[in-house]
Formats: sequence, structure tokens, C-alpha cells
Amino acid sequence: MKNSLVQLSIIFFIIVSVLQANAQNVNKSKIQFVNISNKTIDKSLPEVPWITNGFNFLVKNNPLFSINSNDSETAAKGWVGVNKNEVIIRIIVTDDYHINKQTGANIYDGDAIQFGIDANGDGNIGQEKNMAYTGPDDASITVALTEDGPKAWAHYYGHPDGAGSFSRINLSIKRNEKNQSTTYDIKLPWKAFQTDAGISPNLALAFQINDTDKGPKQKRIYWGNGAGGNLRPGLFKKLTIGKPNEDFISINSVKNKIWTKNDKAEVIVAINSEKPVTISAKYKKILQKIEYSNTRGLQRYLIIAKPGELILDKEKLFISAKTKNKKLAKKEINLTSPDDLFGEFQKKINQLVATSPHPLYTKHLLSLKAIITDEWNKSFSLLNEDPLHIKRAHKYIGEIIKGLEEIDYTWSDFSNGRRELLISFMASSDRTLQFYRLTLPQNWDKNKEYPLIVNLHGTGSPYPLDFFSEMFKSSQNEILKDNVNALIVAPWGRGNFRYKGVAESDVWDAMNSAKKMINIDNTKQYLTGFSMGGFGTWMLSVFKPEKWAAIAVCAGADKGASSELGFATNIAQVPVLIWHGKKDGTVPITHAYTMQKALQKVGNNPDMILVPNRGHSMNPKDVLDVNNWLLSHTRTTVTKFSYIVSSKKHNGRNGVTVLELKNIITNLPKIDVEIYDNIVEINTEGTSIIQVKMGKDGLELVGETKIIWNGETVYEGEVTERVFYGNFSK
Repeated sequence: MKNSLVQLSIIFFIIVSVLQANAQNVNKSKIQFVNISNKTIDKSLPEVPWITNGFNFLVKNNPLFSINSNDSETAAKGWVGVNKNEVIIRIIVTDDYHINKQTGANIYDGDAIQFGIDANGDGNIGQEKNMAYTGPDDASITVALTEDGPKAWAHYYGHPDGAGSFSRINLSIKRNEKNQSTTYDIKLPWKAFQTDAGISPNLALAFQINDTDKGPKQKRIYWGNGAGGNLRPGLFKKLTIGKPNEDFISINSVKNKIWTKNDKAEVIVAINSEKPVTISAKYKKILQKIEYSNTRGLQRYLIIAKPGELILDKEKLFISAKTKNKKLAKKEINLTSPDDLFGEFQKKINQLVATSPHPLYTKHLLSLKAIITDEWNKSFSLLNEDPLHIKRAHKYIGEIIKGLEEIDYTWSDFSNGRRELLISFMASSDRTLQFYRLTLPQNWDKNKEYPLIVNLHGTGSPYPLDFFSEMFKSSQNEILKDNVNALIVAPWGRGNFRYKGVAESDVWDAMNSAKKMINIDNTKQYLTGFSMGGFGTWMLSVFKPEKWAAIAVCAGADKGASSELGFATNIAQVPVLIWHGKKDGTVPITHAYTMQKALQKVGNNPDMILVPNRGHSMNPKDVLDVNNWLLSHTRTTVTKFSYIVSSKKHNGRNGVTVLELKNIITNLPKIDVEIYDNIVEINTEGTSIIQVKMGKDGLELVGETKIIWNGETVYEGEVTERVFYGNFSK
């Protein structure tokens, strides 16, 4: 009997404990309604009307914009409206010619409209306006009347479908030759941008009208900015949405992943109804309601659900809206806590490190671990400011784990250049952790010296993990199968910093890092890059011409080191290849001719590869051809050169540097050097202090030398390093 009572007491204690624990969990959970109807509404913004009767009714309103070109006959006017299902756009372009012979992603290289849409008008969500960014409601889309009919292509698309042919559109494009006009009628469903009508009071757009005509240069006119190149929704034109003229209820889950026990789920409900409506939110045993009155017009409510703990299994948040007699809308939202992919990743990396067959492979694994750990920690610190950051990090970590598990990672894949290594380093500029992608030469032998190709990437995603997650796809073996027998270093360059400032320093740091691990033939160092990387190639070569045996500017331009300022002088002796698509609309081919003329002016006749009917793209064979061209050159000793100084940082070459810059804004200092019979003759403009490094890592002289500066002998003796002062008026 006594034992039975003890057993009953224990069972009773367990039941009470479980009930108390459940009660505590329920008490931790909360639901809150917040009326956000007036939040972020700016009445000074242009208003987009609510249209239910289609395009004919839309154009009865004044156009949202009318734009024209200063140097062509092209003009455009556009109308934008919304309804409960979609965004409606009509644009009429007036142009004497309509030409578009492109296909696929290149349709923007003909007559076309490229536009950016930010369906919630939330910009870059706390980031700088000009930061490249793609949220779930953002896209950059080109629409064009091609030889195959109306086509749409998404260059950037925050939807899981990603970039590619854009089918989530109702598109009509008609050309009227008599009126010399093209009418673009576009309907974009809210659902295509993972939102619904009324969820936000704002919408943001940018339009770019591309006019090809018959010349080499594509002309463009703009309304707003940020749609071309990288998607920058923060630069779009922000609009406010007008008063609805129809009943609707929208329920949109803003956030359903619970990352910490203090995290929250968020749902927005937008409602416009003639009848009173009860909106309910239920989570576990908690039920909250709010009454909507038909006298209040459009109302928006933020529903906040706080579980108070991590969710071990899927749980549901139920949202419903009903009148007295009828349920109008309902939505079940799954609340989850993401899988611990970061822990899984660390475990996988530790296993691979333990069995690593080579120090370089170990370096690759530890670099990968360091960069992902750094990004994961950043994601948590930005959880409230930029919730998409952690979602992206989680996504890419999952892809990398999948790659590590599915791909047969043998050391030979890396040592034969069929796969890239990821190598991290501490940036000399700001002591942050940075990285580069490294491809080893075919049949790499650690005792041999190899050529080095530095490859600068074009614009793309600003997220570091996006830059290298593709390395872990099985398709990379196919891409790199014809790789050249050289070491290839591809710096991250801080994403889209255009290889300026810290991003430039990272390039030199990446080169130095690679040289510590692999023997490099310093007479065979090359620089190349595509698009933004082409800009960087021109710029970094004129800053440091002595480093390169040859350079290849691919679909680039002289931005950052303008030819008009004479910077081609600095690479007068460097072999240059200019590669460009003749139909490139992003970086018009006129930039290739500008660089060619600037080089020819200083006696450098660059090789030109101009690809007919090619837009802004390179294929693997193009890359292989460029790399083979680079490798055909060897750097020789230069005995005569000139250098134009651009800044205190870029102030000389081959050991001759300017230490004082006079009137650099109006007159850039210049160095002219000629070496004969171990005599160095230096002439300068715009400075009275120079430094000369005569021996190793400078002019490479040995023995006795004489330095003549602006006609005066300033030094005679053994090669050394000296600073010279003068009083020259030149």
C-alpha cells in the first residue's frame, strides 16, 4: 500500500511538472497587434493610382514620367497603376528605329526597357542606398520585342526561381511604324514578388530605355537609377500607393523563422472592406482579435508572435479574417527554427581537416571555416537590422554542405587545377578577414615556378558567401577542365568596391599571400578582368605597371584612371589585349576604342579581340583564349619609361617615386626615366622631392651608377636608396 502511494505521488509530481512547464511555455508566448496604417506614408511622394479597369483607364491619368534623350530622337512616357492582383505598367517609346536581334539574357543589348521593381518600396533595408542588394520583393527585368516576339528576362530576382527567363509576367509589346512608337503593356502579379496588395503603402521603380539604332553605341534614357548593372533598390524612385477602390484582404508572412528564443514572427494584414471584419491570430492556446470598421478605409496591422523559445518542430500561427457570417480569408503560417547547419558545417569541416592529404587543402578548409564563421556571426549581430542576411548565410551554408557531401573531394582535383581553393588572409588595410579563390596550375609541382594570372571579377552579389558558394557545385569541374598551366588568383575585392581603396589593397595582399605558398615566376605576372574587373585591370595596371608582363581588359573601360589625363603613358611598354563584344550595351564598345587610341598615342598598339554580335558576356573559350594570350608574354627589363602620378599612394614605379606633389588637382606630376651605361637620367614635373631605389626591387642596377635629375648630377657611387631634394620650377 505504501509503495502504491509513493508511485502515485511520483506520477502526480511528473504530471504537475509537465503541466507547469507547458504553462510556462504558453506564458512565454505572446501575440500582439500593432496598427501600422500610417507608418512610412510620405504624402509628398508621387502617387500611383488604384486601377481596376485596365490600361485604357490607366492612361486617362497624367503620365508618371515623360523623358527624352539629349542626343537622339528617343523619348518615352510611362503610366503605373495597381490593383489587388498586380502592378500595371504602360510605357510608350518614340523612336525612329526598333532593333533587337538578341536572345536570352542579352535582350537588353537591343531596343528594350530594363526596369527595376521594389514591390514593397523598402529600399535596401537599412543598408547604404548604392549597395547592391536583392530582397525577396526586388527584381531587375528587361522586356523587349525581339525577332521571336515579346520576351522578358530577369537579371536579378529575389524570388527562389532566381535570374532567368521571366514567365511571371503578362506582357504585350506592339510596334507602330507609322507613328514610330513602341507600346509596352506590362502586368506584374504581386505574388511574383512574394508580397500582396496593400502590404506596403509604397512601391519603388526605375526605368532604363535602351535605344540601339544602327551605330555601335547604345543610347539610354533613365527615370530613376539602380536597375542596371547590380540591382540597387535604394536608388529607385519611391512612390506611394493611392486609395483602394475595391475590397480586398491580404495576409503576408514577413518573418516565420525563429533564430533565438527572443526572436519573433511577423505577419502583415492589409484590409479594405465595406463591412466590419474581425481579424484573429492564434498561436498554441493564445488567441488575439481586433475589429476592423468599414469607416476607417485601408488599414494595415502588424501581428507579432513571440514563441519565447526555439521551435523544435513545426508550429503554426493561424490568421483569419471574417465578417459576422462569412470567413473572408485565412492563412496558416509555419513557424520553424532553422536546422543547425552551422554546427553541421563545422562538424563536416573538422572531419575533412583531420583527414586532409595536403597543407594547401588544410588551408582551404580552415579558410572556409573562418570566413563562414565570420559571416555567421555578422548575421546574428544584424538579425533585427537586416533579417535577410542570416537567411542568405543559412542558404549558402546549406549549399556548401551539400557540395562537400556530394562531390568526391580528392586532392588531385585541386592539384590539377580542376577545382578552386579558397584562401583567407588578414587585410593589411583594416585587419579584417578577407579571401580569394585560387586555382593551381595543371600537375602542380611545388618545386617549380609558375606564371601568375590575377583575375578581377565583375559586379555581382555583395554577399561574400555568394561569391564562392558556386565553387562547391559539381559543374565547376566542367568549367575548369581546360584551365591553363598557371596559378590563377581571383580576389574578392570586397564585392563591388570597384577595386578602389581597401579593395585595391586586397588585390596586392592576395598576390602576396599566394606567393608565400607557391613559387611564382615574377617575369610572368598578368592582370585581367571582366566588366568591373576590366575597369580594375586598366586602373591597377596604370597604378603599378612594373608588376605586369601583360594585361587584358575585357569588356572594361578606363574609368578610375581616365585616358584624358594621360594615364596610358604609364603602360606604354606593357602588352595590352582589349577584348570586347561589339553589341555590348552595358559597357559600349566605344570604351574599347577610347583605350586603343590612348595607347596608340603613346606608342602602344594593343591587340584587339572584338566579337561580332556579342553582348556583355564571355564564355569559357573566350577566357581560355585571353589567358593563353597573356601567357605568351614575358616581362623584360625596362630602360626607358614615363609615369604620371595620380595620388600619394600611386606616386611612382620601378623604384622612382615622387615624395612631394605640387598642384596635383590641376597638374599631375610626371616622371621620365632613361637608363644607359648604368647612368640614370630622370626628368620630373610637379615635384621637388624624389626617392630613387637603385638596386633590387627598384631599377635593378648593380655596381657603380650616376643619377642625373633634371639635368643636374645628384649622385655618383654604389647603388643604394636615396631621397633627393631640388629647387626646380618645372
